[in-house]
Amino acid sequence: MTEVILTLNSLKKKIKDFENCRINFIPTMGNLHFGHESLVRKAIKKSGISIVSIFINPLQFTESQDFKRYPKSLEADLELLTSLGVDYILLPEKFFLKSDLFNTNVSVGNISNLLCGKDRTGHFDGVATIIVKFLNILRPEFIFLGEKDFQQVLVVKKLIKDLSYSTRVITHKIVREKDGLAYSSRNSKISPSNREKANKIYQSLKLIQTEIKKNQFTNSEINIYKKKLIKAGFKKVNYLVIRKEKDLSILGVEPAQCRIFISAMMDGVRLIDNVKLGKLVCKRNIFLSMD
Repeated sequence: MTEVILTLNSLKKKIKDFENCRINFIPTMGNLHFGHESLVRKAIKKSGISIVSIFINPLQFTESQDFKRYPKSLEADLELLTSLGVDYILLPEKFFLKSDLFNTNVSVGNISNLLCGKDRTGHFDGVATIIVKFLNILRPEFIFLGEKDFQQVLVVKKLIKDLSYSTRVITHKIVREKDGLAYSSRNSKISPSNREKANKIYQSLKLIQTEIKKNQFTNSEINIYKKKLIKAGFKKVNYLVIRKEKDLSILGVEPAQCRIFISAMMDGVRLIDNVKLGKLVCKRNIFLSMD
């Protein structure tokens, strides 16, 4: 039977009961969708105790209005998680926000300042701080994260390695809507007329993936795709880049596993996505597939 934990004292009592159990932890900010559901199902399949947190973390919002506008559906979320058979649902808002959450920050360094970190100052510090707090309290054996937020996955992996946690990261592939748009809690904020255009993000990534397989894609062509997205109705393309999977660094002549990453704005909503490209090299500004 699913149990909801609301207080720190209740959590501490449960932690004592968990001492000899494997904890599978899934952190979320709520407004759950099929992507979250698939992640939770993956966690439940592993032996041990499943814990899902729902906490809209104020530290990872660069604008207070964005924090206030973040979609909430707590009743539906609790119903979904209960139906899936989650063991515990953690709602730490009251005791997290009353604690010294804002007085100590965790920064993971360079990787936090790339891509989304460039124009979301402090975002990944906020993510890292709350994840460290969860890891310290729960000591989970596994933490489950979705690959849509790939930069976040890398940030969490690095902090776990650097701070010598024993927790292991398990990722899950991006879950998409029928037209290819990656599921996101913010998709509901897009107007119906623009929602039909939003899948241009994924279409662009797949076209670039095809061009790279033909060894016909150059860095300069990225700007063409950016302009097409603006013409399609996106207000801004924050970035559209090919980077190494391991650390988001720029690809050179040494072969490396790569992905193409995108962030674009529509109706004030930041949409992010990525597609795996396989092993590439970049020679004379041309991306060449090594697979």
